[in-house]
Amino acid sequence: MATAPLERVLVVDDDEAGRDLLMEELRDFNFEPLKVEGAYGQDLDKMVTDIRGQAPSFVICDHKLQSQGLASFYGSDVVQQLKELRIPAMLLTMY
Repeated sequence: MATAPLERVLVVDDDEAGRDLLMEELRDFNFEPLKVEGAYGQDLDKMVTDIRGQAPSFVICDHKLQSQGLASFYGSDVVQQLKELRIPAMLLTMY
């Protein structure tokens, strides 16, 4: 019997420890976790392009992306663009 392909869930979070913890939790539930890394500055379009390039089934995005230098924009900006592209996404924050 063939196994179903894993759902690919991409995590956007500037906090590496928090991102890794969430990715581990996703693995525990048989999801294939993905991530974006780097310094996007103000380039929201580049981040969205990088996300699309990984073809996730769903995206979980932290709201504050600035403290560790991932981006100068907010996760709500990312989720809004993904919504316009019909990529399922949710915003997650600790605050």
